[in-house]
Amino acid sequence: MAPTVSKAPLFCCLPGEAKIADGIDEKLGDVDKAKPWYPSAKIRVKFIEPTIDDEVCEMVVNASKEWTKQLTDKKFPSFDWVSKESEADIRISFDPSIPSWSAIGTQAQKYDKSKATMNICLGGWGSKIVWTRQQVARVTAHMFGHALGLPHAKLPSAWSSQWDLAQVEKDCGKPLATIIGKAQGLPDLSNDKSIMLFDRPSAWSILKLDELKGGSVIDDQSLLYLKDMHGHPPPDPYQLLLPVFTPKKVQPQDTWTTFTAQKRVQAPVTAQANVTLALRRLSLESMRIKTPGQNDKHRLRARAVRSSHWAGTYDIDFEAWDNSIMKKDSTCDILSFESADNRVQTGALSKDYQDTKTDIALERTVKENVVFKTPFRNTPKVVAFIHMFDVLNDDQTGTAICVQIDKPSTKGFEITYGAVSFANHGGKVVALGVNWLAHEADDYSISSGTLGLEQASGSYSKSQAFAPQFDVKPRYLFGGFSAIYTCEREKMDISCDFVNHDAKQFQLVVDAGKTNPRSNDWEVSWVAIR
Repeated sequence: MAPTVSKAPLFCCLPGEAKIADGIDEKLGDVDKAKPWYPSAKIRVKFIEPTIDDEVCEMVVNASKEWTKQLTDKKFPSFDWVSKESEADIRISFDPSIPSWSAIGTQAQKYDKSKATMNICLGGWGSKIVWTRQQVARVTAHMFGHALGLPHAKLPSAWSSQWDLAQVEKDCGKPLATIIGKAQGLPDLSNDKSIMLFDRPSAWSILKLDELKGGSVIDDQSLLYLKDMHGHPPPDPYQLLLPVFTPKKVQPQDTWTTFTAQKRVQAPVTAQANVTLALRRLSLESMRIKTPGQNDKHRLRARAVRSSHWAGTYDIDFEAWDNSIMKKDSTCDILSFESADNRVQTGALSKDYQDTKTDIALERTVKENVVFKTPFRNTPKVVAFIHMFDVLNDDQTGTAICVQIDKPSTKGFEITYGAVSFANHGGKVVALGVNWLAHEADDYSISSGTLGLEQASGSYSKSQAFAPQFDVKPRYLFGGFSAIYTCEREKMDISCDFVNHDAKQFQLVVDAGKTNPRSNDWEVSWVAIR
C-alpha cells in the first residue's frame, strides 16, 4: 500500500528522550518488548516544566482515562494524578523543541526523578502543529499506552523508503538514531489502525515524504494485549525453603568445634534483587565454654547470609559456626524479586562485636534511621526478620533478642534491634543481623504483618487474616522469626510454618518443643504475595 502523503499535523514518537545522556541502553532496554507494571499498581502522574495551559492539561488527563475506564478490575494498574510538588512515577513535559516520547512501563523508574519520563509535543518541532481535541486525544492515548507498558506496534507495511538516519542522529543523537533504525515494533500488535503506531515526518525519510500510520482511538487489539499482560502474574518472586545439610566438621580443636552447612542457590536470572532471608526453624546445640571463676558459658549461633552472586546464581550461607551445632532440620526462608519489581524495598543491618571468647558487656540495643531509596506514595508497611544471631548464655540466664520497626513514613522508618532488657535475660549479644521489607500499605498484591507467640511452650496454632484480603490464594507465604529467646539451656528447637491459607487468611503453626520455656518472648513476621 502506498504511503499517505499529507501536510496534516504529524505525530512522531521516539522510544526515548532525544539526545539522552549516558545510560540510554539501560533506560530503554528492548524497545520492542512490553514492560508491564505489577498487579494493582497505582502509577503516580504529574505535569512538570515546561508545561502548557490548563485546558490542554485537562484534555490530557481526560484522554488518559480512556485507558483506565476500560481497566476496571483492581488487578490492573491505574493512574493517580498528583501535584507538582509530589513524587511521581510518570512525569509529563510539553517541550515543543523535541518530538513526543515516553518511557515504556516500568522503564520510567530508571530516569532521574527530577526529569520527564514523557514529553507531549503539541507544535513547534518539525514545523508541525497539533491543535484539535482529536489530535490531542490521539497523542495522549498513544503516550499513555507506553506509560502502561506497551511498545510501538508492528508496522503493517514497510515505510516508503529507508530512514534518513543522518538527520535522525542530528535531531536526536547517535544512540537513539541507532535504536530507531533497528526497531521493528511488537509483532502481536499488527492492526494497521493501532493506537500504538506513529507517523514519520518527511525530514526523517530518504524520499522526504510525510507518512501517516495508525488510528486515532484505542483499538481492541492494543487494549486486549494490555489486559492480557496485566491479567497474568508478574515475573515470579523466587522463594526457597533451604534446610541445612548434614553438618561438615571443618576445624576441630580441643575445646572448640566448628560445623558449617552451605548451599549454592540456583535462582532465576530475573530474580536477583531484594533478597530477603528469615530463620524459619532453629534446631541448635551449643558446646560449653570453660571460664575460670565464672559459670560455664554456652553459645548459640546461626546465620543465613548472602555471600556473593553472579549471572544466574547467588550464594546463601546457612550455618552454625564455632562452638554451635545446627541440626539437619533447621530451615531458612529466602525471597527475591526481579530488579524491575517496584512493589518492595528491602535492606539489611547488622552488628558484630567479634569478641568471641570473653564475657563482654554490650550495648543492649541499636537504633538506626533507614531512608528509602525511593519515597513511597503513602506510609508503607514494614516488617523485619532476624537472619543471624550470636549469643552467650550461662546456666542461670538466657537472652531475648528482637527487631522492631517504629515511626514508618513515606521516606523511611526507625529500626531498633538487639537484646531486650527483661528480668533474667542476662546473656550477651555478640552479633545480630536483620533484614527488612517495605511495601505500599494498599498494594493489592502484597500483605504483611507480625505475630507474637502467646504460649509458653509446646505446639499451637493461630489464624491470621490478610489485610488487605486477596481475590485469589496468594502464591507465596514468606516469613520467619523477628524476636527470639535463647534460653539458658544448651539446646534450642523451635519452628514456625504457614499452612491452610486461602485468599482471606492463613494459619501460623508454631512448635516450641520442651527446650524453650519462654517462647512467648518470640515473634514471627510474614509476607504474602499474590
